[in-house]
Amino acid sequence: MKINKIPFLVTISRAIKFGTVKLLANQKMVTVLKALLNVYQLCQGRGFKVTVVLIDGEFESLQGDLAEKGIYMNTTSREEHVPDAERRIRTLKEQTRCTWHTLPFKKMPARLVVEIVYYSNFWLNIFPAKEGISGDMNPRELITA
Repeated sequence: MKINKIPFLVTISRAIKFGTVKLLANQKMVTVLKALLNVYQLCQGRGFKVTVVLIDGEFESLQGDLAEKGIYMNTTSREEHVPDAERRIRTLKEQTRCTWHTLPFKKMPARLVVEIVYYSNFWLNIFPAKEGISGDMNPRELITA
């Protein structure tokens, strides 16, 4: 995802509906892999087992590196996207725009934009999802508890 030409890696767990956002210094595959492995370690640290990653076809080159961790990578076809991730991106962008327009500034530094995106993701993780695995625990509690 990009907001104001600032690249982010956005992930969403299908089971618990926990989303993560990571600022990317650049869009090189090494940087994306490092961010993906951070998410992997976060989930592993809380006892969740990551076995399959649904990912856009542009990240095909990461398949070998993820296979070393025991993660099967399922890529989409050309001109196709992962619906869950695309929905999360649209929601994040919408929440970011809403926050942005409540502020009294006409221009914002890149760091403020990044923090607004993190803020939006934080609040999206606070409330339990209807389709999530728990009706009373939010995804953030499941991961960080």
